[in-house]
Amino acid sequence: MFKYLLIFFIPVTVFSQSIKVDENRFTPQELVEQVLINSPCIRDIRVTNAEGGNFTDGSKSFGYFEASGTNFPISKGLVLSTGKLSTIAEPTSVLSDDNAPNWNGDRDLRIEFGAETVNATIIEFEFVPDVSAISFRYLFASEEYQDRNANTCRYSDLFAFFIKPKNSGDYENVALVPNTNTPVSVTTVHPDITEDCLAVNPSYFDQFNTDAPIVFDGQTTVLTASAKVVEGETYEVKLVIADDFNYRFDSAVFLEAGSFQPSVDLGMDRLVDTGLALCANEDLVLSAGNYENAQYQWYFNENLLSAENDSELLISEEGNYSVEVLTEAGCKSKGSIAIEYYAEFSQTEIDLNSCGYDDVNFAVFDLDQVEDLINSEYSIQTFHSSFSEAESSIDRISEPGNYLSEDNGEKVYARLENDAGCEAILAINLNRSLSDLELDPIEYCDDLPVDG
Repeated sequence: MFKYLLIFFIPVTVFSQSIKVDENRFTPQELVEQVLINSPCIRDIRVTNAEGGNFTDGSKSFGYFEASGTNFPISKGLVLSTGKLSTIAEPTSVLSDDNAPNWNGDRDLRIEFGAETVNATIIEFEFVPDVSAISFRYLFASEEYQDRNANTCRYSDLFAFFIKPKNSGDYENVALVPNTNTPVSVTTVHPDITEDCLAVNPSYFDQFNTDAPIVFDGQTTVLTASAKVVEGETYEVKLVIADDFNYRFDSAVFLEAGSFQPSVDLGMDRLVDTGLALCANEDLVLSAGNYENAQYQWYFNENLLSAENDSELLISEEGNYSVEVLTEAGCKSKGSIAIEYYAEFSQTEIDLNSCGYDDVNFAVFDLDQVEDLINSEYSIQTFHSSFSEAESSIDRISEPGNYLSEDNGEKVYARLENDAGCEAILAINLNRSLSDLELDPIEYCDDLPVDG
């Protein structure tokens, strides 16, 4: 007797684990004070407004999230969405496209971007800093990120992190592409999409999503928002995100728990790609703020500079610099900056030749030809008769294309600049090549008839 064992193979699709969201675990005050901030150096925190979608089932559009066990780059924090909070944890294949009755837009976003918005989620709060700068980390994700679809260059929901001194001045949006004044959005941060939708700030785009811990089809890298503040002064913050024009294709902004912290503003990164790099041999003084009785520790490429304990640091070398400041009140702040230098103009002098004759004591030179003899990102601006004139950019040679030199071996000087305004001086040796005008005899036969 034979027995047959039948084995059936059933295909199983395994999806990435989703983040967890919770709209009731924390009150708005607790979300800001305990989750987002949680710092003894930022005090008197008071939430003044929290509003979002009026969903008929009572759902909210903001709350707490956790991403443990997933590959989401922020482990936990506060999230604001233009749709239901619960939808954020749906599979990426789902379209987040929520709407709610009478869900209005935001006036400050309209002023900032000149666009009509709907479905705005807002959290506003006040705080008093005991430091001179604050920063926090966040990530923007959206259904409007569309791989291989040029609409990525056309449509984006809008969000901002507004801050201002209480009851004075206008809001400043600090949710910007690093080292620019450009607000972060789908249209300002994305890779190459199509021939009609080329990359914009692609280094700050993380990925398109197909099987991700969140519902959204694309997301930025984790970015940092920062602002200078005045110690002891009350500030107002408004975190807001909204759909642009209509409710379709939701977006969300995720703020990292505990990241709203004191910071040190060392300025924008000085990078070649952003046009902010330093010129060759240019020094820069980094300032970490002058706190009384504070302790300063400077680092270069993560190595402690043990002899540098002042509030300022003079740098003249390319690399990554950072500082830690511990105030007398026990507030610890950190800041960092990346420094790059433009390539130095490598030539110091060059020869330019022109024809002359034994019985003539001058030659004419076309100085403009020098531009074709250099291979550099620097370009010639002006010509001068001396180094000091070139360095000071005074008394330029008025007709460089027809320069009369009466001194064989004379030097003139070119002042050069690159696109960033870095300067260089090039010496030009004017050499006269002599000729005695000796010519070979010219012979020519007369055609018939011979007519002379």
